Amino acid sequence: MNSYSVETEKVDAYTAKQLDKHQPCIQELRQFILSSHPKIKELFRYKLPMYKLHKNICFIHVLSKTNELYIGFMKGAEMVQLQSELKTVLIGDQKLVRRYYIKPNQSIQYDELGKIIDLAIALDS
Repeated sequence: MNSYSVETEKVDAYTAKQLDKHQPCIQELRQFILSSHPKIKELFRYKLPMYKLHKNICFIHVLSKTNELYIGFMKGAEMVQLQSELKTVLIGDQKLVRRYYIKPNQSIQYDELGKIIDLAIALDS
């Protein structure tokens, strides 16, 4: 068993611990992120599903207090500086990370999310 199989099992366990309403969204997000570039790897770091190409690009997280699901983009602040229209969808005031919130009762906006992931990949190269 290679290390990425172990990582996948850890992410599967993380997903199974989340609320039922979030589990299908997390599974869809995992597949979508992994399909956005052939070399993206799924890891389990900092107790979260993390996605890496050369460096960490993004992660999936559910806030424990509010049960809000989001994708955190490691270079989110830089992404917003490059494309100001992202200010409305990438939220946060941390130095680097910005959050893209996923609403469990609404369909995922794959066109928008795909463009954001593509930009994150471009900044990682």
